[in-house]
Amino acid sequence: GGKLVVAGDYVTPAWTAALAAEGESFAEASKAYTLDANGDGPVATVLKTGDPLYIQDVAGGCDALRRGRLAIACGIKSICLIPVPGGVFEYGTSDDASIAKWTCMEDARPAILPHADLEKAFDFGATHAIFWWRKGDHFEVGASYVLPERLRALRAARGDDKSYTSESALVQIPAESMGPVATAARSGKEITLEDPAADPKFKRASLAAEFNIGRCHFVPSRDGVLEYGTGLISFLARLKLLENAVASMY
Repeated sequence: GGKLVVAGDYVTPAWTAALAAEGESFAEASKAYTLDANGDGPVATVLKTGDPLYIQDVAGGCDALRRGRLAIACGIKSICLIPVPGGVFEYGTSDDASIAKWTCMEDARPAILPHADLEKAFDFGATHAIFWWRKGDHFEVGASYVLPERLRALRAARGDDKSYTSESALVQIPAESMGPVATAARSGKEITLEDPAADPKFKRASLAAEFNIGRCHFVPSRDGVLEYGTGLISFLARLKLLENAVASMY
């Protein structure tokens, strides 16, 4: 049978700051686990059935969750798991008083990810995807993903764990602005930026330049806008990856 591993993760800046003095996050600690794709745990169940699964209270009991004790130790309160192309997307809330509380699946899923568009994005060769959902008068990042090999290349080149998606999560986009996210949402039509770093209407042009982002697509859906694109790897990053690979042989 197959195995399930963490391919990418995201922790909000506020929760990252709260954890700074306590150690690694639940997402980071979960990377040490390999799950049986044919097992009866929640991740494997969602993968096999194609149905979402909601755990209201991790501490209250989910015997099949191998990482249950870890989740409790990391302050995780509720968890939602949904099927996506190629795996399962897991996200949750903490027991911190400042974090919004979920009481049901509907609370956990204010927006439905556009699965078909996600699959198309990575078939196209995307290295990252960001789902923007509207919250009041602005759009904010609801979910994001970066290919593991892209993260490794960035880490080798930059020496940190930042990415285009992690920095985009710090941005709020006014719903009535003229950028591609808001415009795609209003018009209901896909928008493509051939060179986002050079587009004067693109609020994150400097981020696109910093992380060497190529063509970006902005696809409207029922609950928000899916942004995906390709991050280019510089010659320097390729060289450092090669050096690291050679070093690991000795």
